[in-house]
Amino acid sequence: MSTTDLGHEHAVPELETHSEVLDAGEEQAARRAPAVRRDRRRNLLIGVTLAFVGYLIVFGPPSGREIVLMWVLAWLFAVVGGSWALFRRVVLRDWMPLIAVLFVYDFLRGQVERMPWSDSLPLLQDNSFTPHLWHAHVLPVLRGDVDVFGQLPTAWLQHHLHPTDAFHWYDYALAVVYMSHFIVPLLVALLLWTRSYHAFHRYVATLTTLSVMGLATYLTFPAAPPWLASVNGWTTPGVQRLMGEALKSAGSTPARSVIERGEAWSNPVAAMPSLHAAMPMMILLFFWGAARWWMRGLLALYTLAMGFALVYGGEHYVIDIVFGWAYAALAWLAVRRVVAWRRRRASARQAVSTVPIAAAPVPG
Repeated sequence: MSTTDLGHEHAVPELETHSEVLDAGEEQAARRAPAVRRDRRRNLLIGVTLAFVGYLIVFGPPSGREIVLMWVLAWLFAVVGGSWALFRRVVLRDWMPLIAVLFVYDFLRGQVERMPWSDSLPLLQDNSFTPHLWHAHVLPVLRGDVDVFGQLPTAWLQHHLHPTDAFHWYDYALAVVYMSHFIVPLLVALLLWTRSYHAFHRYVATLTTLSVMGLATYLTFPAAPPWLASVNGWTTPGVQRLMGEALKSAGSTPARSVIERGEAWSNPVAAMPSLHAAMPMMILLFFWGAARWWMRGLLALYTLAMGFALVYGGEHYVIDIVFGWAYAALAWLAVRRVVAWRRRRASARQAVSTVPIAAAPVPG
């Protein structure tokens, strides 16, 4: 993938890497930072990466937002060469707005039960260790899949691909794809911050827009996923939540406790749209104009694999996936249009400021 102006149709001269941004000029706050020693940065990056690999081996993939952000901040600290002054002045200023939005999103997503219209919806009980009651839509999303396919796709897939309690290699592979949702979007932001500073801000704006759109829908239209509908007898009995169960069967005790804790605190009625499906589509659209053909293929494959894992695993209906993809396209297009509009305004102002003022006529 080139470091062209990512997310736009036409290539522009190659953008500076973040290390060059740190050393150059006064145009951006990051450019006011002093140069950092490459050897120290390299050593810190290697150390943080090895520590993260060790964490994955011992605890498994992180499912909590705060854990992922902790690792992202650790990598950013390594990128700036371990300079606390540079970290405070550059990293926190660039990343704190995104971190704040994500934590507000996580907090408000759990407030569905407090909405005044929730009491009129069907009452559902989950099958967690400490059962909780939820109000959510069931039939509108359930009928969306059944009317199109003639039966519930999740039930059909689990009947043919997971007929017994034994897990297969593809269950584990799809579980990894499912869990990558908690890592990949922030990892992409990290890579853009280090390699394409301008694209980083457009990416964060798109990610924030998509999260706000999803949150607004969760609050106004809470919807139950296939596994929760099955537990409460609304659809085919025995639909399982396979992705978490596959990771539990393969992981150590600490890994299982992390996953169980993540499931206990998650919101099971935030199914429409699927942000799990929307994030890969957003990344695909964002990089499509600049990525090479093989990178486009990988991103498209990742998007499809995530959608399949969500439906097969009982986490989402197909209609949730389709709406997630549509939300991603709308967020990407909206930010693209705003960026283009701001550039046109800036160009117009610059053109006006450079027009020579005609000399006033001299009397008599």
